Amino acid sequence: MNEMLKDILSIGVGPLVSLVILWITIRNQNKSQKESLTLLKDQFEKTLEQKENTDSIFLKSKHKMDLISIMPYFRLEGEAQIKEKEKYLRFRLVLKNIGNGIALNVKVVHKSKIIEKLGVTVPQSVVAETSPESVIENNYIYSDVLSNNVIQKGEKTDFEIVLDTEDIYDYGELGVADQVFFYIQFQDLWLNEYTQKFYFDYGTKISGMKVNRVESFEPMLLNPEDL
Repeated sequence: MNEMLKDILSIGVGPLVSLVILWITIRNQNKSQKESLTLLKDQFEKTLEQKENTDSIFLKSKHKMDLISIMPYFRLEGEAQIKEKEKYLRFRLVLKNIGNGIALNVKVVHKSKIIEKLGVTVPQSVVAETSPESVIENNYIYSDVLSNNVIQKGEKTDFEIVLDTEDIYDYGELGVADQVFFYIQFQDLWLNEYTQKFYFDYGTKISGMKVNRVESFEPMLLNPEDL
């Protein structure tokens, strides 16, 4: 009887153990497969993110190169002239487009400012600002519009600003010397907007009505975050 029971148990336990082992094996395989799938998913997402970053950098770089290929760039020419007429110093400033593309809607940046003259306040369009190192702030007035506001590559345009010498202490004896900044705005063929800064200095006594030095700064793209 005991031997028969043992035989029955051995017959029943054997398959049961096999089933348990099989279940554990399948569970482990499923767990391993799940971990492998999770790892593959993480690697795929990481690779995809890297590709998107690479594509974004490439597109931005390409867009920048495309932008440079059509970007106007102005240079303040050294042929700037100063003339004294009546009580005004008149500066004829010449800009040349040395960039890669046509410039549209070119305009000189100026702001309205109330200036007091002989007890009377007069609105003026101030186009230039003096250097922070200047002891006296001179007001340079935009008196003559650009000769051309659509400027092809290699072409020039010019305009005039004036300084009222009546506002300058001892002008007749000492003359005037100053460092001046002014700005323009323009668009390229894609209608991107830019601003550009310029500088010149001069002296009426020492250099004899002559602009001594000019400098043209790089154009700055307005709202570059929109690109």
